[in-house]
Amino acid sequence: MTAISENGSENVLRNSEKFGITIMDIWNFSFVTQLSAVLGILTSFIISMVISIKNKWSVWNSFIVLVLCYTLNRFDLLGWSYLKTYISPGRLVNNLLFSFLITGSFLLLIGLIIFFSNFLKNRIENQKLKQMHYC
Repeated sequence: MTAISENGSENVLRNSEKFGITIMDIWNFSFVTQLSAVLGILTSFIISMVISIKNKWSVWNSFIVLVLCYTLNRFDLLGWSYLKTYISPGRLVNNLLFSFLITGSFLLLIGLIIFFSNFLKNRIENQKLKQMHYC
């Protein structure tokens, strides 16, 4: 991993023998990053379900977002390649492992703040009251 952070991923892939990186190393890296993305989507789904059930909201939104996020991730359409230049504090670190940990922790913190914010909860409750009032 230090070879990639010091020399750039394209240079390392072109000269993999020089850096001692095998095809299995590249496959393992790709597998772990994809698995991490799927685990992140499932974790956010579980948190969303717990919040929805606890507040007696509809769980259909959680299921729709799960399917949508998985589909977008599967076809690499989540837009992370464009957003990472703006919201990736881990790019300031030369170590690839620390870069992933810092960026992942930062994004997890943003997600938890959004999930547990009172602003979002109040907005959903107000929408429920409006729907009940119009019925």
